[in-house]
Amino acid sequence: MVTGAPTCKAPFLRDLRFPIPICIFGFLIAVSLTSATWAQEFRAQEALELLQTPSLKGLDGVLVTASVSKGLERTGLAADDLQTDAELNLRLAGIPVLSKADFVFKAPGAPNLHLFAEGVCSDQGCGYSITASLNQDVLLARDPSLRPAGRFGSFHFTCETWRVGSTYVGPHRDVPKTARDRMKDLVDEFMNAYISVNPKNQPAH
Repeated sequence: MVTGAPTCKAPFLRDLRFPIPICIFGFLIAVSLTSATWAQEFRAQEALELLQTPSLKGLDGVLVTASVSKGLERTGLAADDLQTDAELNLRLAGIPVLSKADFVFKAPGAPNLHLFAEGVCSDQGCGYSITASLNQDVLLARDPSLRPAGRFGSFHFTCETWRVGSTYVGPHRDVPKTARDRMKDLVDEFMNAYISVNPKNQPAH
């Protein structure tokens, strides 16, 4: 160690002394590694959005459905609340919400925005995940004329073309509010993606 050099000490290294340059070097390495991880995650998310978002172009609206696993239902979280929250926000954003009749008989591609919350609970709390996904009819690239077999022959293949999700851990009492708030965030992501490729559907200001 250079004589007289300023030092820095960590509580768990009380008997060790490091020159400031070494501390700074270590800090810069840590920051670089963390920044690289963040950058990789951001690029991965950005690439995923670029792949998913174009699948929303041209949609005339969506049918909203929601489901909640039994374990989370016991905390007071209800599928109807998730669905109502989403439908309200979609309408406020100028995105048409389809009725079941329109979904079946009028909407090309049968677009369905499905909200799902599932998880398990113990005495200590709950661990759960929430997802918002857009499912719609698709065609096979190798042969667009192909259809499902048997009694489903008049239907199209259905595929999930857009999806976001998150996971959480918390006490039982927080699940209903936290899950609803976080689901609203996911629906916001869907609305932003939808609006980016369907700007004409926005309400006049």
